[in-house]
Amino acid sequence: MSKDFFLNVMIVLFPVLFYQVFHNSPRRKRTQRNKLLIGLFGGLSAVACLNYPFVDGYGIFWDFRVIPLTLAMVYGGRAAGGLALGMEIVFRLWIGGPQAWFSVLFSLVLYAILLGREKKFLRLLPRQRVAFVTMFSVAEYLAFLGMLAYELQLFHALSFREEGAKNALFLLLIGLLQAVVMAIAALVVEHLISTSRMRSEVQRTEKLGVISELAASVAHEVRNPLTVVRGFLQIARGSLDDRNRQYMNTALAELDRAEFIISDYLNFAKLQVETVSVFEASLDLHHTVKLMSSYALLRGVKLDHQIEPGLWVHANQEKLKQAVINLLKNSIEACHNGGQVKMQAYRDSQQVILQVLDTGVGMNEEQIKRLGHPFYTTKEKGTGLGLMVTFRILQAMDGQLAFESNVGVGTTATIRLPLTAP
Repeated sequence: MSKDFFLNVMIVLFPVLFYQVFHNSPRRKRTQRNKLLIGLFGGLSAVACLNYPFVDGYGIFWDFRVIPLTLAMVYGGRAAGGLALGMEIVFRLWIGGPQAWFSVLFSLVLYAILLGREKKFLRLLPRQRVAFVTMFSVAEYLAFLGMLAYELQLFHALSFREEGAKNALFLLLIGLLQAVVMAIAALVVEHLISTSRMRSEVQRTEKLGVISELAASVAHEVRNPLTVVRGFLQIARGSLDDRNRQYMNTALAELDRAEFIISDYLNFAKLQVETVSVFEASLDLHHTVKLMSSYALLRGVKLDHQIEPGLWVHANQEKLKQAVINLLKNSIEACHNGGQVKMQAYRDSQQVILQVLDTGVGMNEEQIKRLGHPFYTTKEKGTGLGLMVTFRILQAMDGQLAFESNVGVGTTATIRLPLTAP
């Protein structure tokens, strides 16, 4: 039995490691196929666990197929979970036997419970996700024992199993082993996710370093002649007739736009969060909303806020305000033909959570992944530098910025900062 048990453990862990090798391939594309691969590997693992069960002394077949099924559902989503579940059900029906309907029903109930919970699950902290799947494994095992007891009442021909079911110590050991293997598999997955994010962050930091140096050198060289040109154009505008003065105003407006873009470059290149202090962010957030309310009104957007008092953080006060203004400005501009933007701030455990929610055009998954990359923007006249600056500001203050969005529904930007005692 021990040999088959360890074989099940290897079957559960091998697809996770194999997927990571493929996931880190430089030619891979971040598409929906990634999630389908999670479902495919999870389904193959579940099928292999079914094909190589470990048998106890009473003739009861045990396996760990619930582990890859659960991981595929919570980490891959409903498509991946559905694919893995479908493969497991087809193989189980192909095996047949009087308990086939029982196994299929139990798997469907498992899928129904986890359906649609993947987004909430992925918002949890890594240790919370490990604890969740481990506790879910325990709950699933207890439910399985309950349904197994009901099955034994239906199939009297399997009365020899009743003796095995009475062995409480053995049943406790099986449940404990399943929970331990689930925790190990989840820890491996979280480690791989952490490693992948760290690698992406290192690559992104290197790119930002190059862009920062380039921006500083170019912006300084371009800004000075633009200032001289703008000064002479203003002088010349007074001696022109109305028609030519209109052309001159257009030229000055474009020079102002160029000046704004160059300022973005300089802000990005010279970003430093040197002066930090402990302050109540709630007061600054109220002031920022009041500051942006006129801009929202000008674009026909309703700006609301719900800010919890007593949110103390250790950060640079002005830089944090700049980051929040950037997010509010982006949300307001995303609401074409009116709309609503809401900023809410509250404490969650040892963190300050600041969210900017809008009912704008929204973004797809690929656009969300590219936010903060050099020169990427979804705006017609944007440069992408404002959001790059925002990411760097929050990173320098040990904060995090994440986005959730649906096309045609809206976007939620979430800032997380460590909560500090006043």
